Amino acid sequence: MFDLKQLQLFTAVAEFGSFSRAAVALSISQPVLSRQIKALEDKVGVALLYRNGRGIVLTEAGKILQSYAVALLEQAARAETELAALRSNPRGTIVLGMPPSVGVVLTAPLVQNFRAQFPQVSLRVIEGFSGHLLEWLVMGKIDVAVLYNAPRMNNLLAEPILRDELFLLGAKNDPHNLGPGPVDADVMSRLPMILPARPHGLRVVLDHILGSAGIEPNIEVEVDAMPSTLRLVEAGIGYTILS
Repeated sequence: MFDLKQLQLFTAVAEFGSFSRAAVALSISQPVLSRQIKALEDKVGVALLYRNGRGIVLTEAGKILQSYAVALLEQAARAETELAALRSNPRGTIVLGMPPSVGVVLTAPLVQNFRAQFPQVSLRVIEGFSGHLLEWLVMGKIDVAVLYNAPRMNNLLAEPILRDELFLLGAKNDPHNLGPGPVDADVMSRLPMILPARPHGLRVVLDHILGSAGIEPNIEVEVDAMPSTLRLVEAGIGYTILS
């Protein structure tokens, strides 16, 4: 493996035909330059240049290496330029996963802001329940996800966005006469509940909270789709929990 710095010094010596002139142009001392060229020759195992009365002359091996070194340095410079451009104006595709309940609120403003800040990046948004999103994230099918109660995992970086409240939703005519205001959690053991199945993130949170309080919810129907859940609630089939 070649050291790009050594190749840069070597091509400078070859171009100027003199250690002293190359050292001045590169703003380094001549002994340091000589040691770097000697190290390069030791690495390739052959002499690359020799001195004559008029200065520095490349050997046949030196001429071969010079042609490759110039090409390598040009490629490295192009790569550095392109990477710098990506840092200031990134390109590519980002796949973002969100639960439907979050997507209703977040998708439109997020896409608008993302396109304004990163016009060269294509954003793909996928909706799914937190359990599925976590699985896709671990498998590399998506790049980033918004999850309920994201678990701590060594191979994932998690940042809290906000704390949300949970609400009990029922039909407008309030079939079980719960009335306005807060209700006790144990009411879920008596009400017909419509909840998503595991591994939906909300279901996992509810099972943990209710289980620790010794409450077993009366689950009438499991539905893994928010629009269908809301229609069932509006029809008076049962109650549900949503943020």
